[in-house]
Amino acid sequence: MISTAASSDTVVVVNTPPTAPLIAMAPESPTTEDDLMCELTTPSFDADLDTVSYRYSWRLNGKAQPTPSTDPQRIPAGATLRGQSWECQVTPSDGESQGAAGSVKVVIRNSPPVAPRVRVTPERPAPGQPLSCEIVEPARDPDRDAVSYRYAWLRDGVVQPFAPVSTSVPGRLVKARDMWQCQVTPSDKEQAGEAATSPDVVVAKP
Repeated sequence: MISTAASSDTVVVVNTPPTAPLIAMAPESPTTEDDLMCELTTPSFDADLDTVSYRYSWRLNGKAQPTPSTDPQRIPAGATLRGQSWECQVTPSDGESQGAAGSVKVVIRNSPPVAPRVRVTPERPAPGQPLSCEIVEPARDPDRDAVSYRYAWLRDGVVQPFAPVSTSVPGRLVKARDMWQCQVTPSDKEQAGEAATSPDVVVAKP
C-alpha cells in the first residue's frame, strides 16, 4: 500500500502602509498676521483599502512644537514672528502601520506698517497761512518695527515738488481757493506700507 502525504505552503499577507500624503500651507507666503493652515491636498493611498487617519505635527526653526489640541491643522497668527521657519508634517496610519510623512515649510515674511490717519491743519486756512500735516493716529507695525514717514503734498490734486520730509507748506504758497491735501507713507525700512491721504482743506477767499 502506497501512502501519499499532502503538503501545503502557508501564505502570510503582510500589511502595506499608506503612502505619504501631499500637503500645502495656506497662505504660501504668510506674515505674522496670518494663521498657518496645514492642508491635505492629496490623501494617502492604502493598497489594502484600509481607512487612513492622519497625525499632524509642527516644527519651529527645526524644533518640535506642541500640537494644538483643538485644531491640529492650524497655528494661530499670534504664535508666529517674522523670520521664523514653520514646518507641518502629516503622518498617515491605517491602524496597523504608519506611512511616510508629508511635509511643507514656510518662512514668516515681513509685515508692512498699517497706514496712519492724517489731517491738514488748520482746517480752514486763510491765504498766506502756513499748513501742517498732522499724524492723528500713528501707523501700526505688526512686527513692532520702528516706523518712519515720507510726506507728499497735493495742491488741487497735483503732487508738489517738496522734499519727502516736508511736514508743512510755507504761507507764501497758500493761495485763495487752493485745495490742499497731505499724503503720508509709512515704512519699516524693509517695506513701505499703504499711504494715507488727509481730507482736503480749501483756502478761504480773501
